[in-house]
This record gives sequence, C-alpha cells and structure tokens, in this order.
Amino acid sequence: MTDLTNILNIVNGLASETNKLDDEELAGLFKYLTKDTTNLANIEKCLVACPNNNTKLLYLRELSKESSSGIFLDLSAPCYICN
Repeated sequence: MTDLTNILNIVNGLASETNKLDDEELAGLFKYLTKDTTNLANIEKCLVACPNNNTKLLYLRELSKESSSGIFLDLSAPCYICN
C-alpha cells in the first residue's frame, strides 16, 4: 500500500473517537496530504509512533492547519520583502 493509503486508513480508524476530526479539519488534512506528497512516509512514521489515538488526532489537527498557513507558497518566486 502507498503511504497515502496507509495514512487514510489510520484517519478512518479514528472516525469513531469522541474527539474525531470535524469536516473542516478533514478537508484541510486532505488538502495538505495531496498538495505535496513528498513527506507522506514521514507522516505515516509519526502516526505509527504516536502512543495513542488522542496524540494521533492532535498531530493530524496540526497538519490540517498547515493547509491554510501559507506553507505551500511558491518558494522559487522572488522574495521582495526579504533583505
């Protein structure tokens, strides 16, 4: 299985938790995971290493926030505000 499939299986396995991800968090997470797939293996390793489901959910929430944080800005473009 691919890293993305493994991650999605983990996410789906957390759907029955009382503090599960809401729709907005899931959408942000999916956006993050599919925007740049170069880090999927590391994300999967971190999820597997989490000691419990609560920690996995906290980690996934942080990743979902990354989809709107500007992390995907085109860093190859000239930076006019840098000195």
